[in-house]
Amino acid sequence: MGFFREKELEVVQRKIAVNLQERHYFIRNKWKVLMVGLFVSLISPFYRTGYNGSGNSGLELSGLPYYQLVIYIFTGYCSVAIIAHFIFAWQDKRAYKRLKKREQELLRWKEVSNDLPY
Repeated sequence: MGFFREKELEVVQRKIAVNLQERHYFIRNKWKVLMVGLFVSLISPFYRTGYNGSGNSGLELSGLPYYQLVIYIFTGYCSVAIIAHFIFAWQDKRAYKRLKKREQELLRWKEVSNDLPY
């Protein structure tokens, strides 16, 4: 097997290890994600749009009580986080399958090249 194919096999194996290690970000960091969402939902009703905050806040525009607006924003944030979790899991699974397929190809290439008499 050639030098470059051996190095490619090592790189693919490292990428597979990293993919397995970094899977399920939202599950591993669920409290951090929820705390960021809580912080964003508590602060965002007072955020003012416009130049130097001259516009209206979300609280003024919505006409809802503060706590109800916080609950709506937090619910929306959690919905986006759940959707992102499933999308990222799907992408990780696709990348893992692609890397495993490439690893199998390289391993077959290695077996074939080892059988050849030089």
